[in-house]
Amino acid sequence: MKTFQYLIPEGETYKIKQFFSFHHLILCMWFLIGIAVLTYSDYIKTGIAIIVISSLIIVLLLLKPSKIRVYPYGKILKVDVPGRGRYQDTFDFNQILGFELEALSFARIPLGAYLYVKATDNTGKETKHFLGSSFGKKKMQELSNELDQIFKQ
Repeated sequence: MKTFQYLIPEGETYKIKQFFSFHHLILCMWFLIGIAVLTYSDYIKTGIAIIVISSLIIVLLLLKPSKIRVYPYGKILKVDVPGRGRYQDTFDFNQILGFELEALSFARIPLGAYLYVKATDNTGKETKHFLGSSFGKKKMQELSNELDQIFKQ
């Protein structure tokens, strides 16, 4: 199997590497706010509650494995679908229309870059699924290029 920078080989498949992004930063800031409240104020229970809740969410985010898989030999992409009771969507490489990179910024300060895959489902309807997010566009663009390399093989 070919080695890539942002695709992690796992048997005969690749999974997408997780990046530190904007929601991770917000949770870390809440954790630090909880420490500040605990240290510098009389609201000890509030500080402990903020620390416990934010650290629990951070741990759950870090432990959640990427369920997006690329099967280069089977020419299949499996994408996670949010929602209760729904499973992964499976797309053949010929169903994939391309990738879309969206960058979010506020006052010229980059807040995040989000990579989506556009594909047609079995009914012919065009769908858009989330693949990954990061602070900078460069990592997401390189991930998109790596996925293009796999799809063109």
